[in-house]
Amino acid sequence: MSQQALTMRISRHAFAHIAQEAGAESSAIKNILGHSNLATTERYMGSFDTSRTDNTLRTLFKKKTMPKHTHQEEADIAMMKEEQAIELLKGMTPEQIVAVILAINR
Repeated sequence: MSQQALTMRISRHAFAHIAQEAGAESSAIKNILGHSNLATTERYMGSFDTSRTDNTLRTLFKKKTMPKHTHQEEADIAMMKEEQAIELLKGMTPEQIVAVILAINR
């Protein structure tokens, strides 16, 4: 399997193709890419197969979702955080606690 470097040319072609699929106007894509001729933009949008590159980029930049917590789990997490904060405060002087409170209120 041959690998192709991600170049500005490939990025621009991929952008044009994705923008077209998303319903962007050809003239808007032309302006974004800085083309003086609409025919150049149309070549960017249609004749360049970016599916492999697109799929690779989608895989690389896929957002990682955090698992959803139930209300009870969220309450348990909040309680644990509160208990941790109390333990930290127990080891502090009153002056340090006042400084923390002032920093929180800023």
